[in-house]
Amino acid sequence: MVPLPNDTSRRQWRRQWRRRHLTDGSRSPKILFAAVAKFLLVALLVWLYVASCLSSLSRANGKRPSAGVDTRGGIENRGRLSPDVGTNSHHSTALDGNSGALLTLQLQITPPMSIRLRLYRHESPDAFRFLRELTASLGGIDFGGCEMYRAEPVPDFWGNESMPDTYFGGRWGPPYALIQGKFSAEGSRGGNQGGTMAPIRNAAAEDHRPVIRRGHVSWAGGRGGPHFFVALADHPEWKTSHTVWAEVVVGDMTKLDSLVKMRELKTIKPKLPPTLSYFVDPIPFTMTMHDS
Repeated sequence: MVPLPNDTSRRQWRRQWRRRHLTDGSRSPKILFAAVAKFLLVALLVWLYVASCLSSLSRANGKRPSAGVDTRGGIENRGRLSPDVGTNSHHSTALDGNSGALLTLQLQITPPMSIRLRLYRHESPDAFRFLRELTASLGGIDFGGCEMYRAEPVPDFWGNESMPDTYFGGRWGPPYALIQGKFSAEGSRGGNQGGTMAPIRNAAAEDHRPVIRRGHVSWAGGRGGPHFFVALADHPEWKTSHTVWAEVVVGDMTKLDSLVKMRELKTIKPKLPPTLSYFVDPIPFTMTMHDS
């Protein structure tokens, strides 16, 4: 009869078994741990990269950062481009300057240029409140830091279904078919009012969010003011992510088209997309509001 091993022999046998079976190749706990750690590290790096891209998009139109970023929405709800008029599906009445409250932007360029916006005072009441207070404070004379600074022409391929359905080198740009600017209460009171301007509460995001059409004026970045943009073409890729508070009056859209075609632009390519386009010389403007 073969004698059973004593306790010492059993311990030695277990150690030998572990060395043979748990230290060979991929069965080693250390190697398995290292492989899992590498996988988790790669997954973390990929997640951080994706998160940074999404973060750059989410900061988009809401602010004017030094490097320039812009928000773009989902790639859904495709549609055709609008005709070269200031109409849209949500407000079918042509904007001929004879209805509703009008906000007139006086662009300080040579020759001077006026852009008329019909305000959606009932659909976007907080935007109307903000602009009324700001216009009254600036007095129609003071710039107060108001300017148009970003210019994205409408590319020939805009909305072409033969191109990839993306806004990073696809049918939705770049360039991105818009003009962007900001309202600001940074200046002193206009006219003969004198003194420092009282703070004005910025406009909040509101529920009036139709699909963006050519001529729509919206708050940037899917948030509220003071940064805004004018759509130079339809933007079905954004779906209903922006508050629309006005629309350009018929006839004035061609003036905005001429700005991005005639004025000098510069392109900024940050480390992360998107590529953006700006006026070399931002355009300051004053504004007046009245009921038509």
